[in-house]
Amino acid sequence: MGQEITVQMEDFNEYCRVLKKNGVKRLFNYVIPKITVSFANEEEKTTTDIINKVKFSETSFKAAQGDKTLKVELKGTAYGGVKYNGLRA
Repeated sequence: MGQEITVQMEDFNEYCRVLKKNGVKRLFNYVIPKITVSFANEEEKTTTDIINKVKFSETSFKAAQGDKTLKVELKGTAYGGVKYNGLRA
């Protein structure tokens, strides 16, 4: 199952720094054990999604005219599956 996230360049750089500090040599070889994402619209209950065993395989860098920061799109696979608000995909 393909997954995609977009992060600020500063956050991507921090992620890479932590990987290097922990001895990871290749970005695309590292498997993230779990990514938890929580969000809510006004006056609605919080929804929490859990993405397990994520391995990224592709990056792209984006900026539009007027943007103050660069965005990094990471594409990969959730080998451990996804739970959308507690429900397995």
